[in-house]
Amino acid sequence: MTELGPTRRRVLATLQDSPTPLGAADVAQRLGVHPNSARFHLDALVAAGMAGRASAERDAPGRPTILYAASASAPSVAPRGYRSLAEILVGHLAAQRSPSTAAAAAGEQWGRGLARSGAAGPPPRSRAAAARAVVDGLAGVGFDATMASRGARVEIHPCPFLELVQSHGALVCAVHRGLMTGLLDELDAPVTVGALVPFVAPDRCEATLTAAR
Repeated sequence: MTELGPTRRRVLATLQDSPTPLGAADVAQRLGVHPNSARFHLDALVAAGMAGRASAERDAPGRPTILYAASASAPSVAPRGYRSLAEILVGHLAAQRSPSTAAAAAGEQWGRGLARSGAAGPPPRSRAAAARAVVDGLAGVGFDATMASRGARVEIHPCPFLELVQSHGALVCAVHRGLMTGLLDELDAPVTVGALVPFVAPDRCEATLTAAR
């Protein structure tokens, strides 16, 4: 079976989570990516036999919209129960006396567990190695992240929980910052998360890494 990267997995999950076929623009809007990027991954899924492609019926002259749907033989990557569970958990955090504190604590616990599982690799001894550990750890939970500025910054590409950001953005970001903080702390890294800035671009958030105290 073709291995799916984080972004392509999310594109396939979006198709599987939709009761009707979707156009590239629909997928792009749901994931917060450029339509050309969505189309690239959709066409790759078609080539791999994981999705089908068809022209939408037209009511007016013009170029028809191309619609995509997941193939029955594609691996299941979007059980609807996971999204419902995420919504329930975020709702639970929102009901706490200090929602942001509770969200950050939940994220830190998650990050520590990732570090102990080995998903982020061995304990880093430099800023660049720590940034790579964050990238590897985030990849393990569905993020598509890259290291920038020689490890001073981690660029986080489309959030896998973008739908929840619409209603609980602050809590989702607190969980994600906590995740990175807990991961780095558990690895005894020489840096920690200085700031997490959401949506510095339509499809990108940025985390800065600063020296740990």
